Amino acid sequence: GNTLCPSRLLVPVDTHVAKAARHLGWVTRVANDWRTAETITEQLRQLCPDDTVSRDVELFMLGQSLKA
Repeated sequence: GNTLCPSRLLVPVDTHVAKAARHLGWVTRVANDWRTAETITEQLRQLCPDDTVSRDVELFMLGQSLKA
């Protein structure tokens, strides 16, 4: 069927997710673009290969908690 495999998804990147990823040293790029999403997704793939986007909420919350 048309089942979507979670391991093939990219993490949605907003300001907070990108800020958290930069804080963790996962991303050095300034732009919050497709390449940044791929880079963050690859980092998460190392943590959870079967579901690369399962930790996006935690990244979002970390990004919100960080000072500007």
